[in-house]
Amino acid sequence: MSKRLLPFLALSLLLPFNALAIWPFGDSDEESEAELAERVSDLMRDPRRVIAEAQMAADDGNTETAIAKFREAQGMLEAIERSNDTSDAAFATLRLAKFHCISMLDDLVLRRAKVTDTRQAVTDTADLEAILKKEREEQRKAEEAALASEKTSRPPTLREQLPKLEAAAAEAKARWVEAAKAVETAKQADEAAQKAFLEAARTHTRVDGLYMAARAKAGADDDEALTEAAEARNQARTDLAAAKARTAETAAAIEPAEKALADAQAALTEALSECDAVRNAIAREEAEAKAREEAEKTAAEAERKRLEAEALIRKQKAAEAAAAARAKAEQVSAEKAKAREQRLVWCEEMWNSKDIDALEQELAAILGEKPDEARALVLLAQLRLLQGRAADALDLVALIPADGETGLRSRMVAAGAYVSLKQPFDAMRILEQAMKDAPSAPAPYLNMATVLMTLPAGSSKPEIAEQYYRRAVSLGAKRSLTLERRLGIAEPKH
Repeated sequence: MSKRLLPFLALSLLLPFNALAIWPFGDSDEESEAELAERVSDLMRDPRRVIAEAQMAADDGNTETAIAKFREAQGMLEAIERSNDTSDAAFATLRLAKFHCISMLDDLVLRRAKVTDTRQAVTDTADLEAILKKEREEQRKAEEAALASEKTSRPPTLREQLPKLEAAAAEAKARWVEAAKAVETAKQADEAAQKAFLEAARTHTRVDGLYMAARAKAGADDDEALTEAAEARNQARTDLAAAKARTAETAAAIEPAEKALADAQAALTEALSECDAVRNAIAREEAEAKAREEAEKTAAEAERKRLEAEALIRKQKAAEAAAAARAKAEQVSAEKAKAREQRLVWCEEMWNSKDIDALEQELAAILGEKPDEARALVLLAQLRLLQGRAADALDLVALIPADGETGLRSRMVAAGAYVSLKQPFDAMRILEQAMKDAPSAPAPYLNMATVLMTLPAGSSKPEIAEQYYRRAVSLGAKRSLTLERRLGIAEPKH
């Protein structure tokens, strides 16, 4: 249940504690007034329900639903005004409820404006989104076409040229890296070929020596050994010739690779030089543009200061006039607040002395000036409950915030109203919440004891009611001899 709705639930504290046993209060003295009050209550039933739904939606953060519900309730109240003569005091609840709707609508609309960026609720946005997507695509194509037309009709700027030059420099650097790798590969191949040639030469020398030794020892029976040595020498000569040819090839490959590297180096240097030249030119252009901008800013600042100097006296005079008006308004407001406070103290005295007619007139005057005055609302709710108009009392406490002493009193009024409407369990729920929110206040415990004693036969809990009563007395509540007799106790145990 919403905290703004919790005040619908309790009454005992608004009366002297020894008067609690008079629940529910009697009927109106005048039959016609009672009939009118009942009729007003019937008319207010649906608007009251919608206001409760709107308040719960607002407390849950569902701003759009709350706004819709409050507007619906306002429309229902205005319809009642159009179809009925609402000048009678019995319709004060309607006027207060209407003011509550208007006040909450202003607050919710302001809250929505602060949270959202002028977003609007749309039931089905699929078609709208499709149209918006199409319009955006057409706009993008039009912008691209306009940009392309602009580019073809004028020479490219230096900043537009720079990405192409940088890309060309990157390509030149990549070619230079590849050329450097090719030179390194050619040199490594030549070095390997030279090593292979030296190894083949050593092998050829060794095999040739073995052939000469075999030839010197050769006889009639050694022709086969000489033949093998000759074959080995021939193979070594062949390998040496091949290695020598390979060295010539690898040595010849180095020169074109080095030339290609030199060309790539020259191309890279030129590309980097062009990039640097364009960057320098861009820097100069930007420096010149910045200088112009600074000059324009300086001139604009001088103009601004001149205008400020001319407007300074006017602003000071306006501020002085506003301060004087504000001080006067604050003085008037303070005086009204002080007078209203005195009137509220007087109203409390009239309530204690039961000067009902004068109290009702004074409360109507106070609420006419300040419809959300919580102390006046709770006093009027007490009065309505005393007059037997429990539903009207619930309507009034619904307008009172649940925090503070006034909020606690409004809960006690609501509890009494629920008991009068024969809804004791609703009263008990509100009293339990009041105990949680104000555990040291005696009124909720005393009222809970009273409610428990009003339950139907078989449902009452005298032993539990006694515990609540003793707790209330221990917290400072005035003893109720009537309640003690009903509980069957002589002296409360503290």
